[in-house]
Amino acid sequence: MTDTLPSLLQTLMLVSTLDATYGQGNWVWTQDGAPSHTSDAVQKYIISKLSSKGFWSKEMWPPSSPNLNPLDYFVWTHVEQRACATSHPNVDALKASVNKVWAAMNTNDIVNACKAFRSRIEACIKAEGSIFEK
Repeated sequence: MTDTLPSLLQTLMLVSTLDATYGQGNWVWTQDGAPSHTSDAVQKYIISKLSSKGFWSKEMWPPSSPNLNPLDYFVWTHVEQRACATSHPNVDALKASVNKVWAAMNTNDIVNACKAFRSRIEACIKAEGSIFEK
C-alpha cells in the first residue's frame, strides 16, 4: 500500500476537488498515523503536490486525536448508526449496508463536519491539549 498510495492520490485529483468544494486555500490536508500514510514516500509525494496548498505533515498532527478528525467525530459514527440500525445475518450483509450508507451520505453533512474543525482546534488549544468535549 505504501508504494501505491501516491499513485492513488494522484488519480483521485484531490486538489481540484478540495478547491472546488472549499475554495482555493481554504483547506489543509491531514492524515492519521497509519503506516501507509506516514511512510517517507507518501509524505514526500504529498508535500511535493500540496506544499503550496497546505499540508500538515505527520510531525504536526497530534497522535490519537479523534476529536480533531472529521472521520472520527462524524463520518464513522454516522455510518455505524445507520448501517447497524438493524442486525445483519452475515458479514456480507453488513458490508452491503455500510456501502449503501456510505454511498448515500450527504455531501453537505460532510462539509459541515469539516467546518466544525476550527472550533474543535480552538477547544483543544483552550484545553491545552487535554481531553475536551465538543
